[in-house]
Amino acid sequence: MKKLLTIIILLTLCFTGYSQESNKELLKKAETELNLALEKEDYENAAKIKKEIEIRKKIETAILEGNYEAAAQLKKELNGGGTSIEVQKTEVKETGKIEELNISSSLESMGFVKPSSNKAAVYFVRKNIYATSMRMNIFDGEQFVGGAVGGTYMRYECTPGKHMFWSWSEFNNHKVYLPATLEAGKVYIIQISASRTTSKERKLSGKSMREYIYTLHIKGIKPQNKRQEQLVSFVRNRSSRSYPEKVIRRLNSEYELEIKDAVENFTNKHTNQELEVNDFVPEILLQ
Repeated sequence: MKKLLTIIILLTLCFTGYSQESNKELLKKAETELNLALEKEDYENAAKIKKEIEIRKKIETAILEGNYEAAAQLKKELNGGGTSIEVQKTEVKETGKIEELNISSSLESMGFVKPSSNKAAVYFVRKNIYATSMRMNIFDGEQFVGGAVGGTYMRYECTPGKHMFWSWSEFNNHKVYLPATLEAGKVYIIQISASRTTSKERKLSGKSMREYIYTLHIKGIKPQNKRQEQLVSFVRNRSSRSYPEKVIRRLNSEYELEIKDAVENFTNKHTNQELEVNDFVPEILLQ
């Protein structure tokens, strides 16, 4: 009886501290405050509020899944203690692999957000809506990091230095590659798109129409490229496409063979184009 009473008290505390309704009210209030901050062009405050919104959305998910330990850690983070990384490590003990993965694309962002001082931010933008429902999967080396359908973009924060970004879709039996060298604290734009495969492309590839319906494109956008301002404008007033951590884990497992094939072909499949360290978006465009 005593044990049962203890359990009831604990559950009561959990639902009192993290009730879905109260968190929803605070989330709604934060979203209103974010709109006001943006209207006043108080971007520093907007960035703080945006982070709060992201954490409160995670609390909602944790409550729905009954993961009150994660909800408690997230609430602690809101109050200035603990970090989301600590929460991720707590959640991952069951699966054992997420600690090795970069899950930055699981966090939704609004417009441009500067990366941490020791990271670089890459925006994968798919502005065109051709084959709009076809998801272009995006990879960083040996890891699936997210994807984009037509008219969306994805934000990815990673370590500076050399990377091999590539894209692939289940609709096609081909991959496109882009080597990149990134600098800490900088923001880069990579444009991804799809177009109808021409008969010439199909003939050169030796693949059938069924195997090669669309041609995928991946291109690092340099400062001198006229498209840069258009893509910056596209990103500025939109929310990013984000991927839950569970989805990132699952797809990394499902795409294991495709990743292996891509790694084996890095050296002879990528184009001559490269996103270089100085090809970051100028600060003036991000303001």
